[in-house]
Amino acid sequence: MSNPEDSSKPCVVFAAGGTGGHIVPALVVAKRLLSKFPETRTCFIGVGKPIEKKLVVEMEGFAYTSIEFHPVVGKGVVGLLKNLLAFPVSVMRTWKKFSEIKPSVVIGFGGYPCFIPAFTAFLSGLPVYLHEQNVKSGLANRLLSKISRKVFLQPDSDISLPESKAIRLNNPVREKFRDVSPWQVHSKPLKLLVLGGSQGSQSINQAIYELLDLFQELGIEVVHQTGQRNLESVRAKYEKKGVENVLCEAFFEDLPARIEQADLVIARAGAMTVAELGCSGRATIYIPLAISRAHQGDNVKSLQENGAVVVCADDDNLTACLEAELRRLEQDRSQIERLSSNYRDSFRNVVEPPEDVISRELMEAASQL
Repeated sequence: MSNPEDSSKPCVVFAAGGTGGHIVPALVVAKRLLSKFPETRTCFIGVGKPIEKKLVVEMEGFAYTSIEFHPVVGKGVVGLLKNLLAFPVSVMRTWKKFSEIKPSVVIGFGGYPCFIPAFTAFLSGLPVYLHEQNVKSGLANRLLSKISRKVFLQPDSDISLPESKAIRLNNPVREKFRDVSPWQVHSKPLKLLVLGGSQGSQSINQAIYELLDLFQELGIEVVHQTGQRNLESVRAKYEKKGVENVLCEAFFEDLPARIEQADLVIARAGAMTVAELGCSGRATIYIPLAISRAHQGDNVKSLQENGAVVVCADDDNLTACLEAELRRLEQDRSQIERLSSNYRDSFRNVVEPPEDVISRELMEAASQL
């Protein structure tokens, strides 16, 4: 990677941290930007979460620094006061970092980790860009959208902006997901991939356990990402039941390969999961997480209406809903093919990949300085 302190070349700062949902799309854009504009300098700014260093530095080799800042939403008065006290210090530290690397443009990828770098860039007179992964935007991006030059939004985003400022496109996705082969009808036992997000999901894990008899009846093979916290307890339940057609792991590093082998997927409706499975073109039953302003439900609402995905609510009827949908799809596999095709078309029918659009906009802004 280019030295971020070599001020003779344009520099793009990626303000992305906290969770993989914010970091991964930033990495996709950064890698595409460097492939198209190899002389560009890049630097990631996060808030010091372990996942940031792992994804950004250890796995991809990008320059990285962290600025202390804390979430406000859900933290009450104490959290608000804590951030108010830390705010000027965090801005000064970011400004000092900017004075060292001399950025040309700053792009924030949502969530509280992007707020300080984007706000400091605005105070410094630098162009600020934003990317919102979810249909229902978060507090940080709603506030920062007022001071940003352009905002990359989902097609159904709830942020109201002038068309000259809003660029509507799907989420950037790693190439490996686009390389997954289209699904084709077959008569072999179905393979079900269960994803509860990188941390797993207790309610999904429990529902899958309650459906073990159904899997045995229909001959469905299950590959189950449980999350590290739940791995041993879920494995113990399967062993007690004497089930042999279930593979459990805490987390799958080779997720595109797992999707390639799957006929059906059950997953949470995080924004990046929705985009990755859409580009892969796998029929998916989504179970949106019913917190955080219910934004996951909005991520799949239009897809459900257009016959591209199936949705089951995370409530007392979850197991019954999953059983009904699995029986329906097993009995008529043409429905799996229809879902897969509709889902894939929703993300493949674009003139230009989102990461190409974003990297070009960033470099146009950088070249004007």
